[in-house]
Amino acid sequence: MSEFIPPPSRGRPGGGVLHYSHLGLVPYRSALLLQERLAALRAQDKIPDTLILLEHPPTITLGASASESDILLPRDTLARLGIDIAHTRRGGNVTYHGPGQLVAYPIFKLNGPFIRRWVRVLESAMMETLASFGIEASRGDSIGVRVQGKKIGFVGIKISRAVSFHGISLNVDPDLKPFSYIIPCACAGDAITSMEKELGQAPQMADVVDALIRQFPGERMPRAPEELWSIAFAEDAPVEISALPRRGLPDRVGPKPHWLRRP
Repeated sequence: MSEFIPPPSRGRPGGGVLHYSHLGLVPYRSALLLQERLAALRAQDKIPDTLILLEHPPTITLGASASESDILLPRDTLARLGIDIAHTRRGGNVTYHGPGQLVAYPIFKLNGPFIRRWVRVLESAMMETLASFGIEASRGDSIGVRVQGKKIGFVGIKISRAVSFHGISLNVDPDLKPFSYIIPCACAGDAITSMEKELGQAPQMADVVDALIRQFPGERMPRAPEELWSIAFAEDAPVEISALPRRGLPDRVGPKPHWLRRP
């Protein structure tokens, strides 16, 4: 990558090691609970930097700067369409997640000052991933990644106690129609595209996942979803409340995917 990536903190547990896990399709609130738990552990240096890769069922999320007016359809209409709505404390405005969109949540401890630099690192990770498939992408006037002016990659992060969570989403081959139900990232009139539209056919999601993982240096170690859940919620390794984000966990958590359910 051309952009500088803040190195993992040296001399702390896990410095230089990168755990990653591809979870498949996970309800948004379940993924939020998981990443907030992992962020708390990372803040205590109990785990190394961890990269979560997944897709979400159809969900509109509202960030810290979001306005309800950026959702263009009534909530009951969205519910009939099977689209959930979730409020979140990440930065940014309104965006859409759905199957076929690759979402990556880097739970990384950063060396500050880091917010603007970290956003550029995440944008570069998407740009380099797209380039590996022959798609030339660039930054635009607003945060995110574009192909000939059309938005294809989104960034929305939260940093607490020097740990970044939330992250990026890259349109591989999602249904793009739901983007017309919102004003994405408060940019009215933004055209939205996907890798499928740009290439004429959809790449394999697993290939895109592999390409994105390669953009994050370190001693990369895969973790099965069940392992990640065990690491996050091991009963013999409780998380100190003081290490959680200041506002605590979300008020409502959606249904757990099958790999989150204890036998």
